[in-house]
Amino acid sequence: MNEQIVKLNKHIANAWQSVENAVKNRNRAASQDALNKLANLENLKSQQIALEQNIEASISAEHPKEVNGHPNGSAHQSSAQPVYFQSRRKRSTIRPQEIRIGTFRKPINIANQIPITTANWLIEQGKTLPTIPNFIHPTNSGFSQSAAPRQLINGSFIEIGDNQEILMQKARRLLDACGFRSLKIEILFENGTTKFC
Repeated sequence: MNEQIVKLNKHIANAWQSVENAVKNRNRAASQDALNKLANLENLKSQQIALEQNIEASISAEHPKEVNGHPNGSAHQSSAQPVYFQSRRKRSTIRPQEIRIGTFRKPINIANQIPITTANWLIEQGKTLPTIPNFIHPTNSGFSQSAAPRQLINGSFIEIGDNQEILMQKARRLLDACGFRSLKIEILFENGTTKFC
């Protein structure tokens, strides 16, 4: 594994420890700061992985391997190119910059903060989050093995391992489940566009 990824994994583990300590101490400000730091570190790790994939794809395109004794050139060389373009498309995802729920506003920088922020806002409104299989659980159980659950400010867990559109739908589902059907979630993006859910 790349040395940078190993370092980032250590920082992420430390950030999780900070989140857990802040939650145990019921320190809301420290919890949010720790969550923001964790989100930034995970974002950096994703960028590092995407960069490595782009480099590997570029090297593969320049130095094709031999298959059955024949250079992997004319017939197969183009197969390396789509990997590079797919990675570029993924990397160019337009990032969210702010979430608004009614008059509440909070800066965010990655999509998985949309359901986390929504859930924490509902908790601050005194709402009890529903238990939803493979989405919201009071403990870190009930999730699939591929899930990426994160702890909320009340100690419960939320699954955030989905694409941007699904994460927005999950936030909407949470508001509806807690009686806020008429309240809109507004997401402002870095390119100046806005989406409502």
